[in-house]
Amino acid sequence: MARLAAVLDEGDVAAPVATCPGWTLGDLTRHVGFVQRWCTVLLRRRVQERPTGRDLDLDLPALPQDLPG
Repeated sequence: MARLAAVLDEGDVAAPVATCPGWTLGDLTRHVGFVQRWCTVLLRRRVQERPTGRDLDLDLPALPQDLPG
């Protein structure tokens, strides 16, 4: 995560990701952030039943330029 954060500080969220055809750095960041926040919420709430991402408020930034923060 430290490396991804460093890339975001230096990079352009609109830049393509070579290993993920069709994805931008912003897309990849949103995906990774979603997964990490989703898992964190599940662990904090000690959820026992199978949730979906739509059931949780993950508070992800709406604008790609806000993703690095």
